[in-house]
Amino acid sequence: MTVYVRDHGAICVATSILGSDEAIAGLPRQLLSSGMAWYWESCRREPPCDEHVHLDLPDERPLTPLTEPSEALLLADLRERDVDGYGRYFASFGLDADHRTMPASREAWRAVLRTFAADEAGPVRIVLVQPGDANEDYVFVPHVPTASTRALLERWGIHLDAARDRRPYRRLGVMQLEGLSFLAGGSAGS
Repeated sequence: MTVYVRDHGAICVATSILGSDEAIAGLPRQLLSSGMAWYWESCRREPPCDEHVHLDLPDERPLTPLTEPSEALLLADLRERDVDGYGRYFASFGLDADHRTMPASREAWRAVLRTFAADEAGPVRIVLVQPGDANEDYVFVPHVPTASTRALLERWGIHLDAARDRRPYRRLGVMQLEGLSFLAGGSAGS
């Protein structure tokens, strides 16, 4: 586990959260029971492999609320592999529990994410990104996470204060929250 830190703005933990089928299977329940409202988006870069072509998933899944009925879609997105064996680009966003309405526009959503990235302010409290072609997941949180965010981090074995491998945030390079396509103006994973 590596923590990428900076003086102001969301920090990042690079670790493996979705590294096994068991971890993927448990994710929707963990998110739904976290006390936060959750949304996710995903996309593929290449066509799905033969084993997953029958899933009939969209090339790009727009921002989608996580609810009990949508759990199966989230799991399908996380399990799909492309012809090169890589997963989909996947980003999930935990928001204050009372924030269950979809953003009015894509630009309004980006503004909310920019506020979280720069000022660590809600309603976004945590962002989980799996680039699809990496072994690590990237978790963005404020310096002082809310109680519900801390509880989820602990469930994932993340203890920010105990992290020994600490690096400057700028070393994240293209994985900095501000540079990810959903924030920078592109579509998911572009």
